[in-house]
Amino acid sequence: MASQDDGAASSLRLLPEEEEQQTTSTVTVTLTSSDGEVFELEAAAARQSALLRHMMELGVAAGGIPLPVVPGHVLALVVEYVRRHSCDKPEEGGGGGGISLWAALHDFDKKFVGRLDQATLIDLLSAADYMTIEGLFDLTCQALADMISGKTIEEIRQTFDEEAELLREISWALG
Repeated sequence: MASQDDGAASSLRLLPEEEEQQTTSTVTVTLTSSDGEVFELEAAAARQSALLRHMMELGVAAGGIPLPVVPGHVLALVVEYVRRHSCDKPEEGGGGGGISLWAALHDFDKKFVGRLDQATLIDLLSAADYMTIEGLFDLTCQALADMISGKTIEEIRQTFDEEAELLREISWALG
């Protein structure tokens, strides 16, 4: 009887989702930043980016994926974020495990954006938009919104140095 059970178990096939999950957990994708830094990222984590997912589905990721508008220091942050969030499916765990995972991710997110300066946060927002990483985009937008919340227009200008930037852009017209 035991041999029949073993035979039945060995003849079971994985569902397509399970097969994809099994293969993507070991497959890596090579990402190259605008300044030539190279990062290896697990395919399961890379799939959080619609851009990377689309390139992998088209089969053009085999030779590596260049990201010409994402500098290395920002791509390192993107890689850190998507790796940490690659397992954020708490609803599948059942029980109370999902709540603790969400709490841990929320804590990670707060610390993650909390340690960034304004310029890096804006660069990270731009990278999240370019790579279409919805969670990271939302997180960086919220962090920037929190920076200006409750400030006057003058304080916002000072925060983002908007007036000085505008003057630089139109200096040709001012003579």
